[in-house]
Amino acid sequence: MLKIKKKIGIKYLLLSNILIITIFMMLSMNQNSLKLLYEPEMISGSQLKNYSLIDDYVNEYELVFGDNITGYPYEIVPNIVHYVLFTIHEIQFGHFISILSVLRNQKPDKIIIHCDCDQLIGNYYKRIVNIMRSTKSNTSLVIRRIEKPTEIFGKPLNEEWINWHASDKTRIRVLLEFGGIYLDRDVYVVKSLNKFRKYETTLNWDENPYLGNQILIGHKNSRFLKLYLESYRNYDRNQWYYNAGDLPTTSILYKNPELVHRVKREFGVNGPEVCPKVYRIYYPNWQKDFYTIHLVLRGNEISSKDWCFGNNKPLVMKFDEQIAKNLRVTFGEMTRLLLDS
Repeated sequence: MLKIKKKIGIKYLLLSNILIITIFMMLSMNQNSLKLLYEPEMISGSQLKNYSLIDDYVNEYELVFGDNITGYPYEIVPNIVHYVLFTIHEIQFGHFISILSVLRNQKPDKIIIHCDCDQLIGNYYKRIVNIMRSTKSNTSLVIRRIEKPTEIFGKPLNEEWINWHASDKTRIRVLLEFGGIYLDRDVYVVKSLNKFRKYETTLNWDENPYLGNQILIGHKNSRFLKLYLESYRNYDRNQWYYNAGDLPTTSILYKNPELVHRVKREFGVNGPEVCPKVYRIYYPNWQKDFYTIHLVLRGNEISSKDWCFGNNKPLVMKFDEQIAKNLRVTFGEMTRLLLDS
């Protein structure tokens, strides 16, 4: 009888140990899956070539029959947000606000930061990772190392403007490689951009000015984006915005406006019109009127004070989150919505 009890005891001990080990393994698997989901992935350019982001819903031949006015009946552009960072590898205040707005209002499958670096730095970067982890975000963050271009079609980029001209070129190439939503690092996403994902290409093109390349949404087989990149064969290194905005508008869009879905004003890139509404006054219709707003923040400072303030003295010279949250202008409310939620 004693032997039987001992056998039963050993049997239960073994079963309990197996149960404990099984639970431990399940918890470990969950922790590993959380780590993959919330920790930034470090992926090189060569690795990402074979990194599947989305199935091809529409091939390049079918796009020819597409309609950029009504769009496809389904989304053809992947829900991936792209940023390009050259030289500055720290996530600064303006970029922090932009990423928070993306997480809150766009909820992409991935945010890919294309950077000439192995890792990003700064307290704001750490906070982004912690926020994604603590909120159990379904968005994954990918840091992709790429080289900063120094030339375009054999022509050297203007050294004074190299970071900007290199970014102008790279944003087109990134969208042609993966498709998705490109944003300048200081673009605030006011509300979801998903309605524009059913078009081949979407961009801001107001009545008289040239196109704005601060927000570009496109399929990787976009006909316009291919022509846009090709237009850089006529690169003029002596003009700031000639290849980014002037030339593609006059040489491509004037002749073939059907290649893009044209957005007027709603992407908030017209600095002289939009900037005063953000920093000088409280504009109550900002969430109604705009899908995105270009904040013209270079790091933590407004880069175009003449647009925003004219001859008036700016309210503040530099921003941090406490200063921004306490402002009684539109930007104060924009910041509070992100930081207090």
